Amino acid sequence: MIKRIISITLLLVLLMANTASARVERMTINGETVSSDVAPLLMNGWFVVPLSAVGRQVGAEVIWDSEARLVKMNYQDNEIIVDIGETNASVNGQLSPMDLPATIVRGRTMVTASFMAECIGATVDWDYHSSTILFEQHP
Repeated sequence: MIKRIISITLLLVLLMANTASARVERMTINGETVSSDVAPLLMNGWFVVPLSAVGRQVGAEVIWDSEARLVKMNYQDNEIIVDIGETNASVNGQLSPMDLPATIVRGRTMVTASFMAECIGATVDWDYHSSTILFEQHP
């Protein structure tokens, strides 16, 4: 019984350590820091980022429709529509699955970093040492 308690305690400590080590300090796009009043987060095992901050950093038009509770982002020739609470977005009229439903954190729409990378034509990576989400756009 004591072995089991020690094993469970050790497992919990390891899980908490892994979560704490994944704290996001900042995010960059093509090496430039993205500023936002809401920091990226680790949510249910996924990094989520504020859609408007990333979108505006790359020059997208971002529109919030409070009545419909959705965000529309126009970037280059793409129209992306994200409904709060939904796991599918609309990209140029086609359904595009997201790993987590869009959610609001402190007044900002949060989507997974991987979905945001697809929207802006980028790859996304995690720099463990600097606790930074890295977006790199492709020409």
